[in-house]
Parts: sequence; C-alpha cells; structure tokens
Amino acid sequence: MYIILILSVSDYLTILALQIIHGSMGHKDYIYQRKLASLLPIDSFRFDFRGNLESGGKWSLAALPNEIDDIQCVAHYLHAHYGYLIRVVVGHSKGSVTSTKWIASATSVEQGSEEARQVRAFVNVAGRHRMYKFRYLYDLHADAIKAQGYGIWKVKVAGKPVDAKVYPHDIEAFSNWDTSYVSRDFPPIVEVLTIHGLEDGIVPPYDAVLHAQAFDDRPGGEGRHTLHYIEEADHNFIG
Repeated sequence: MYIILILSVSDYLTILALQIIHGSMGHKDYIYQRKLASLLPIDSFRFDFRGNLESGGKWSLAALPNEIDDIQCVAHYLHAHYGYLIRVVVGHSKGSVTSTKWIASATSVEQGSEEARQVRAFVNVAGRHRMYKFRYLYDLHADAIKAQGYGIWKVKVAGKPVDAKVYPHDIEAFSNWDTSYVSRDFPPIVEVLTIHGLEDGIVPPYDAVLHAQAFDDRPGGEGRHTLHYIEEADHNFIG
C-alpha cells in the first residue's frame, strides 16, 4: 500500500505546515484544496487516502480507522524526513471526522500521536456530527441492496466516472461511529473554525451547531471555537 501526497512550499522559510484532508470519494486536488494550498503563507501538504485516486489499497466507505492511520503515516513521514511540525489541519466532510479523531489522540498518554500533539488550529469544513444521519444511503440504494447485496455509488472523481460498491455493513459501521470524543478528548488548546454551507444537502447545517457545542464543552476551555455559515453554499461550497 502506498500514499500519494503533494507538498506545496510557500515563499517563507518555515518548519510549520498545514495538512489538508479530503472527504468521501474525494482526492487531494478536489474543490478548494489546490487553490487553498497556493494561497497559504506556510507550507502545506495534501494526499489521497488509500484506495482514492492515485493512492494504493482498496477503497471502503467505512474505512475511517484506516484513514486515521493514513493521516498519522503522512504526518510522521513529513516530520521524520523533513522536520515539519503540523500546526494546522483542514478537514472536509468525512475528512473532518477522521481529522478530529486523529487530533484527539494527542490526549492519550500511552497511545497518542506525537505529531498530533503539535496541532494548534483545526478547520472543520462541512463536518458530520450526527453520524446516524448517514443511514439515508439505505433508502437511496434499497433496491440494489435487496437485489445484489450492495448499492452502486456513481460519482465523478477528478473528472472521471467511478462506480463504488456500498455495502449495508459499511453504512452501518459509518453510521455507528462515535463522535463523543470531540467534547471529551479533543485538545482544549486547539483553536477551531467550523465552516458550513446553508444549502448543504449531504451534511445538515445543524451539525455545525452541534459541533460548536461539542468543541465548547471541551474541558479546559483554552481554545476558542468559531462558527461561520456561508449562504447559498452546498456541501462542496458551490452555489
């Protein structure tokens, strides 16, 4: 298994870096990722999760634990080989879910990530908080699941059509993902910005309010949380 990443170097000499994480069926250059990297005053990196676009491995809808491992693998590689300290993380949709879990691991003394402990700011872009809402996929693929045991998720990735198999057990595993760690384990020192489109038809905009409450409930209360809604923007901030 291999992971393809892009490192964007800024005009400033720095060891500080920003990590940009994509969501379901996304990739390192979709929606705002590439443009954001070009505008940043610090170095940044973005990559394809395993099984997505150019990275090796098998894609799975419910591969959240694997994707958390991917984040750690890339962060450790960049620190070990180039000395980068990951100070900011930007996660979109499912990438927000995996990013918060990875950053939250910093509070574990025995199993925590040393690289995650360096994070000081997080941008939660259209992140899902009520994971059970994802069960709407059952309804979308009900006929296909009944007929053949799985549904087909037809999307375009990097401009090319992709048919991804969606199994009932993956929908259930994704929907049962526990996000209580946000208020319990997410480091209180980390500043958080939540951005959500009011026309988001994938992740309900109210999830941003629930995220705000969860981040504000962190013990310690040192890091602030700011919520920013964007009118007429959908899940991918098109509108």
